[in-house]
Amino acid sequence: MPITRSAAFRTEESKMNLPVGHKPIIKSRLTLDSGVIDLSDKLLSGGTISQQVNEFEGLINVSDTTIQLKNDDNYFSGDGRINDETPFHRQVELGFVFEAIPPADEIRLFQGTVEFATDSGKHTMSYKVRDLAKEMLDKDIGPYPGELVPLIYAAINPVDMLEDIIVNQMGFDPSVIDTVSFSESKALLPMTFSGFITQRENGIKFIEREILQVVGGRFYVNEENKIVYKHVQPHFVGIDYTIADTTNMLDRNAKTDINKMRNRYELSYGVDKSWTASDGAIEYHQTDKSWSKNENESITEYGLTKPHKVVSKFIDENTTAFEAMATRFFMRFSDPLLVSTYESKLDLIACQIGDIVQSIVQV
Repeated sequence: MPITRSAAFRTEESKMNLPVGHKPIIKSRLTLDSGVIDLSDKLLSGGTISQQVNEFEGLINVSDTTIQLKNDDNYFSGDGRINDETPFHRQVELGFVFEAIPPADEIRLFQGTVEFATDSGKHTMSYKVRDLAKEMLDKDIGPYPGELVPLIYAAINPVDMLEDIIVNQMGFDPSVIDTVSFSESKALLPMTFSGFITQRENGIKFIEREILQVVGGRFYVNEENKIVYKHVQPHFVGIDYTIADTTNMLDRNAKTDINKMRNRYELSYGVDKSWTASDGAIEYHQTDKSWSKNENESITEYGLTKPHKVVSKFIDENTTAFEAMATRFFMRFSDPLLVSTYESKLDLIACQIGDIVQSIVQV
C-alpha cells in the first residue's frame, strides 16, 4: 500500500492535472547485508530535505533528514525483521514514482546513511539519515604524522588535482568520477596549481578551501553516486532544464539583494613554493603576492562594494588566468543578485543545484 496522503497534499496534487493512474507514491528502501528492504508501506514521514550552496560556490550541503516509520509489528525492534542487523551507516533512499502501467522511472529525492535510531513509542521508529555525500567524502588526505615528505602537486590543472585527491588520496575507484562534468569544467579553467600538503587534514575541507573557493564551481554526488563538478560557463551555454510553458507554473517570484553583489576581486597567492629537506626536517619557503581587479561599470552605477577575497597557496602566477577568474566572477556578481523562486507542477523536481533553468514565456 502507498503512503497515505494528507488532505493538504491531495489538494496540491489536484493542481498537477495528472491523468488518473499517475499520482505520485513515496518510496523508501533500506540496504542491509541480507538485501534491500522496501519500507514504503511503513513510511509515515520523510522529513524535510533542503539543498544549499554558498552564493560564491562550493560544496552543495544537503541537510540531514529524519524518517518516521510504523513499528506496530516490532518490525524494527524486538524479534522483528531487522533485529539481527544493525541499520547504522546503511543506505536509505527516498524517492517517488507515479502510479502508472507500466510504472514510470523512480525519481530519487534523497540518499543517505542511518546515523541515529529512536524508538519513539506508540509503535513508531525514527531514523536520522545523513546525506550520502557527507559520508562518502568525509576522508582525510595528506601525510601521516611523522612522515617527512609532503604531498606535492606541480603545475597541475585544478580539475586534475581534484580528481587525484578523490581517486588517489581518498581511495575511490575512478568510475566514481562523472567524467563529462569534470572534462567540461577543465576546459573552462586554463590554469595550473602547484604546492604541497604538509599534514593530515580533512579532504573535503581542503577541496573547498583550496580549489572550490579559488576557481568556483558546484560539487556534489548525483543519483548515480557519481561525483559531479559543475562549473558555471561564461555565457551560460547549454540549458539543462527549460520551462517551455510558464502556464504550468503555479507561482513565481523574484527578488534582488544588493548586499550579495561584488565589484572588486582580490587574490592573495603564493609564489615560491619550493621545499628542502635537511637534517631530517622539512623547510618550506613561501612568498605571498597579491592581484586585484575592479569592475568599473558596476562601481560607477552602484559604488564600490566590499571585495570578494580569494586566498590560494596553490594557484600559479598567471595574470591571464587571474583575469579569466575575475571576469567570470563579475559576470555573476557585479550586479545585484537576482533570485527567482518557482512553484511548479513537478516540472523542476529532478533539478540539482548547479543545473541551469531557463524560463520561456510563450505567446
